[in-house]
Amino acid sequence: MKITEDAVGKKILFIPMSWGRGMGPLMDCLAVAENARSIGCQVAFLCRDRFYEIIKEFDYPIYKVVSPKSPTKLNQSFNTDFPFFQGLGDEKLVKQTIEDEMKAIKNYCPDVVFSWLQFTAYISTKTLGVPLASVGRWTGHPKFTSPMLKGGRFPISATTPLFNQLLKKYNLPSIRDIWELDFIRSDLKIIPGTPELEPGLKELQNSHYVGYLSSGNISKKKLPDRLIDLLPNQHIVFVYLSTKQFLPQDYLPIFKKAFDCSEFKVIVATGLEDMPSRLPTNSTNVQFEHLVSINTLLPKIDIIISTGTRGVSWQAALNGIAHISFPDTDPERYFVASMVERAGAGLTLPDSAFEPKRLLESVRLVYRSRMKEKAKKLGSRLRFLGGPQKTARLLMQKL
Repeated sequence: MKITEDAVGKKILFIPMSWGRGMGPLMDCLAVAENARSIGCQVAFLCRDRFYEIIKEFDYPIYKVVSPKSPTKLNQSFNTDFPFFQGLGDEKLVKQTIEDEMKAIKNYCPDVVFSWLQFTAYISTKTLGVPLASVGRWTGHPKFTSPMLKGGRFPISATTPLFNQLLKKYNLPSIRDIWELDFIRSDLKIIPGTPELEPGLKELQNSHYVGYLSSGNISKKKLPDRLIDLLPNQHIVFVYLSTKQFLPQDYLPIFKKAFDCSEFKVIVATGLEDMPSRLPTNSTNVQFEHLVSINTLLPKIDIIISTGTRGVSWQAALNGIAHISFPDTDPERYFVASMVERAGAGLTLPDSAFEPKRLLESVRLVYRSRMKEKAKKLGSRLRFLGGPQKTARLLMQKL
């Protein structure tokens, strides 16, 4: 994109979900940040400590925010009250987060703040008079329903009373549920989806469908030679399960059993959370990595196996890759996996299918299907809506 006169010198502060487990919000924010910088904007990040090294690759100023430890064990509130599960019922933590945000805003003086699932950002920006742009998803809307939930809806979060206390303190209107602070009250709502897939968001004022935000891991680190050596091969499967219902120590051995004597080459990435200090020994068919910069790999991958997060699902579609999802009972992942399956671009499986024989059978089924062709069609629609380039322009034009 060309540098525009309106954008030169404008500042954007990105806040990619300081309290959660996954890397998706960071990847999305980095993609938008790179496009914003390309049109002349200045960019800074407010983030948790484990993101510092990744952001440093891009030479952005970094402001620190309190970084709570991710829970090591999933419990009942993981799917029904995710904010409470992640610790946002802790008054001291939430107050410190607001203080960190306000300190960064006062220091950096941004023209706009861009948040991704950061409930406290509404309080900080409204109090200081800075416009707020946020990522919106139908699953984050208070009216969202799912067959995965008792009664169809999320119960009102146990964190709501605490946030109402804080809203009152800062002379801001109260909420019925914390999810109203996700993106509903933001000045600009960026929706990484399509009107056909998430029609419930059409009613929102100042909302814009952009298709997607990040098309892949945009890290500048090179692939190790052992992975580059795989690229001439066909039948490549990439696995990223995050740390939702599966833990690395449990799932890593399963891939060796499933694919060691198969026709597929499999690359398994564990991600940042709960990484085992030592990975299993690589074999001819299966290679294990902690983190992988997969942009070089993407054109060569035939199938992605994941838990069905939006970031990985859209990444697969944008690159014409068929997708096998294990969303378990997570309402958001189930919703996204269902969208992909309805588009004919993937297969959704229960956790009971996560065993060597069924994994190999499922990969063979997907490989022989037309899902890759359907994934390309879905990816074309997502790309048509403009992605991070359109988002960067909207940040300048609408605020």
